[in-house]
Amino acid sequence: MFLHTSDALWEAMRNPAFYPHITHNIHVIHTHISTIFLTGAFAYKVKKPVNFGFLDFSQLADRQHYCEEEIRLNRRLAPQIYLEVVPIVQIGNTYQLGPTATPDATVVEYAVKMRQFDPAQQLDKLLAADHLPIDDMDEIATRLTQFHQQAERAPSASPWGTPDSILAPMQQNFVLLRQHLHDPTLITRLSVLETWTQQEYSRCHARLLQRQQAGHIRACHGDLHLGNIALIDGKITFFDGIEFNEALRWIDTASDTAFLLMDLEDRGKPSWANRLLNAWLSASGDYDALPVLNFYKVYRAMVRAKVHALRLSQVEDEATRAECLQHCLNYLNLAASYTQARQAALLITHGLSGSGKSWGCRPLVEQWGYIQLRSDVERKRLTALPADSLYNPAMNARTYDQLATLTTLALQHDYPVVVDATFLDIAQRQRFQTLAQQLHVTFLILHFSGTPAQLQANITQRQYIGTDASDADLAVLQQQLTHYKPLQDNEPCVTVRCNESLPLAQLQALLDCSEKPGVENAP
Repeated sequence: MFLHTSDALWEAMRNPAFYPHITHNIHVIHTHISTIFLTGAFAYKVKKPVNFGFLDFSQLADRQHYCEEEIRLNRRLAPQIYLEVVPIVQIGNTYQLGPTATPDATVVEYAVKMRQFDPAQQLDKLLAADHLPIDDMDEIATRLTQFHQQAERAPSASPWGTPDSILAPMQQNFVLLRQHLHDPTLITRLSVLETWTQQEYSRCHARLLQRQQAGHIRACHGDLHLGNIALIDGKITFFDGIEFNEALRWIDTASDTAFLLMDLEDRGKPSWANRLLNAWLSASGDYDALPVLNFYKVYRAMVRAKVHALRLSQVEDEATRAECLQHCLNYLNLAASYTQARQAALLITHGLSGSGKSWGCRPLVEQWGYIQLRSDVERKRLTALPADSLYNPAMNARTYDQLATLTTLALQHDYPVVVDATFLDIAQRQRFQTLAQQLHVTFLILHFSGTPAQLQANITQRQYIGTDASDADLAVLQQQLTHYKPLQDNEPCVTVRCNESLPLAQLQALLDCSEKPGVENAP
């Protein structure tokens, strides 16, 4: 609820004379907790005097404190944007920005002063304008992983990240939503989602505790959706992280990531979300997040539903209220989709270095939501040895062991998996086929073929570009060619020609086959 109105101050801040610098087309943005004034060169964010339970800006001292926290925390991510906290003073019936020596001046508010950037460069705007390439998800994943790794880790004795502290804001979401939503259909949906959340919490309890003990609870962003990421000076920049509630900031890094994945899916871009998830898993190695990811995505969808429900108490226009209600319904539907079981499957690749396995698997990741496990990535994660030590028999065995462990984890939680490795050893192929049998999922081999000249050309080009995870060079290829043995006739496979696209229609037909774990050979 509002504790006082600020109409006079808002009117003053719309006046160019209020500012000690030149302004241009002052524009005002209202959220449920802040009002932002865009003045041209600078933006000023003033916190509303509200108390929603999960945040309390009711006292001026609180608003000053959280302005200072906003500067401190967001300078971790965007030091070029967050400048300072400035007081707003009242002298008689007038307001002015900045300190003053006038005895009768009274500080009535504080504002976060920021360098203004083009709002059109926010990722939500770029995505809506079809100007956010899917390849940018790789950069976002890298940036996010770096931020999480550098973020302060929650002390072991702190309350942050305990299973109970994770559940508490989830439960609070349902309480607040019931206070603001009165449609019987929405209330019923809330009850179903609340029951699922409680059941999933019980199932995940031990893993949540394990993640806390493993150091995954960090001083995160807390509100990481596309509207809080922008392209500034040509770089992906996160901003506007949570400052007002420690419990919403000291969270699992998987929860931080889940918010962004959910937001992409809400905006109708599941392929972007799939690409981001795989890039984040590859960069972070945090595959243990997979069992709790949907638990967090439901929570994040409920957070956004809550934000729109809170706006209902601040607007009277019927059209705006109808829009807020529609957003709530959309988020409830999205949350419900995360509670549905997926159809898992296990695909492995087969082919010499340079045959295009990693590139060829991309449609499985982006269009079908597969988790891609790359031997080149996991091999490097296992060791700090130089490149020429990465391909000996012992290292190969360790790598395939790790791939099998990660595959099992993903399949047990209903994620379809494609294991991207050469799989030149029949024993390793049989090992993964047996794994598929044990977990009762369909198994298929993607056989990537190419002439020696094509393979050599691809490896040479890959080394020239220098951005791929693979260190397999022409010497490794020559060794593979020397010892190469083709697939057995009874091995279920689909052949993919070098530098050609994956035959998705044929592959889908085979995966739809009722026989498990294999299908007929399809060269």
